[in-house]
Amino acid sequence: MLAILLYFQNVQGWTNLAALYLMEGDPGLAHDALKVAQSADPKYNECWTGQAIVAEMIEPSEAMDLFRHTTELGNNVCPHHLYNAPAYI
Repeated sequence: MLAILLYFQNVQGWTNLAALYLMEGDPGLAHDALKVAQSADPKYNECWTGQAIVAEMIEPSEAMDLFRHTTELGNNVCPHHLYNAPAYI
């Protein structure tokens, strides 16, 4: 939280906050945090991947398009913290 309070355009901070919201079971707040991250840096792949994960929970029909968009951006990294999985997977 402090990171985004000090620097509002901190894309990683907003994405990490979204991961926290997902772990707490609130995909709505996760979606809001990811929207801020996307507006700060539309090419930051992790926030788009996060939106796809949120879409799987809320609106599954849109999830595939979001995952497809992440492949168009390149650097196909799946942020493990958004799935609440160990980083070594």
